[in-house]
Amino acid sequence: MHSPETVQRFIELRAQGWTYARLMVELNVTKPTLIAWSRKYQFEIQNLHAIEPEALREKWLASTTDRVNPSVNSFGAFRASWRSATSRRLAHRN
Repeated sequence: MHSPETVQRFIELRAQGWTYARLMVELNVTKPTLIAWSRKYQFEIQNLHAIEPEALREKWLASTTDRVNPSVNSFGAFRASWRSATSRRLAHRN
């Protein structure tokens, strides 16, 4: 008998496209058991497989936002500094 955690891990990895050979090594479970689980949990695997790309897109978007925000903030600081320097130069000319 395998733990519920092992079965859940199987569902997650199978939804990610892992082969039975790879799952056998990772989970230390026989191929007939994996095939039985695949049949038993086919809808959970399909649903998770469908959700996975959306989760990856959200993760990518969050990481991109984290990388872009400092650049935007730096640009804002640069722009403010440039405007201030330009205003001083214009005021000094008059």
